[in-house]
Amino acid sequence: MLGQGVRLVRNAGVAGNQASHVLARLQTDVLAYNPDIVLLEIGTNDAGNAIPLSTYQSNVQAIADQVRSTGARFMMGASTAREATYRVLLAQYHKWLSDWTAREGIEFVDYYQNTVDPVTGGILAGIAADSVHPDGGLQQKNLAAFAATALSGKFGVSSLPLSCIATSADGTTTLDPLN
Repeated sequence: MLGQGVRLVRNAGVAGNQASHVLARLQTDVLAYNPDIVLLEIGTNDAGNAIPLSTYQSNVQAIADQVRSTGARFMMGASTAREATYRVLLAQYHKWLSDWTAREGIEFVDYYQNTVDPVTGGILAGIAADSVHPDGGLQQKNLAAFAATALSGKFGVSSLPLSCIATSADGTTTLDPLN
């Protein structure tokens, strides 16, 4: 695999989805493709719809259980910080994710901490034109962080340059850690 790059074959993210939606379509949209690694970032829309922490926890745990039962490696990413209406629940979700992934031995990419304003608790100024969606540069950094975490155990990769990431017109993302 080293020297041949790593191809992310399927991005099953759907705008507006909550963890319950991901759980409902997990088999057909993710597991049916027999993934080796599943990277999950979910929570922003749950918080925006005031989904209680206990419901969010149950849904994320069920997703992780289903993925892990296939033998695929499950990784979790924290949602980025958001504006005030999401702030309290996202902070609760983040705290739980951090603790839960550590207990379960799940790799956790914590880019919430890199996007939260320590003074306001909201998203840092200048990283999202609409105060909601991080710009493409931050999305690339998040993907590079996920990829470095995924590759660290196998190849000792601790970080990846953004130049290793290419997205084609059809939305397929290819990572080449040697690029």
